[in-house]
Amino acid sequence: MSPPLIVLVVRRSGTTLLRVMLDRSSELAVPDESYFGPQLAHRHPGTVDVASFVDDLRRIRRLRDLGIAADDVATRLRAGMTTGEAIGAVFETYAALQGKARWGDKTPLYMQYLPLLERLFPEALYVHLIRDGRVAAVSHLAVHRGIMTEGW
Repeated sequence: MSPPLIVLVVRRSGTTLLRVMLDRSSELAVPDESYFGPQLAHRHPGTVDVASFVDDLRRIRRLRDLGIAADDVATRLRAGMTTGEAIGAVFETYAALQGKARWGDKTPLYMQYLPLLERLFPEALYVHLIRDGRVAAVSHLAVHRGIMTEGW
């Protein structure tokens, strides 16, 4: 299996456009923001207990939003898998549903988890998208109030 491709960015930096461009590849499936990686990694450090991991997958609404069924992921899991391999199995399931062989992830929040990502996916390739911070800030201010802008 090819290494995953992880896009590292800050919000409002052209992430959606880049994700769509990458996802247009016939080989690479890049879903919209996933968010579940660190959560699963913290709950399942080291190797995973398959039943417990699948049970947690059933509780993650984002997986259902992406069309990923926990039972489909379960067929890719095996005893003794590392947490990174198990999380990778979730993305492999997504990629297979898209008819693609390779997966990537684009979740801006993951900029806060670089050491964790490196431990989970030591072979990963990274794309770091950089946009002028002033332009990103203006773009952020133009977004309608809501989840992304509350507290600013």
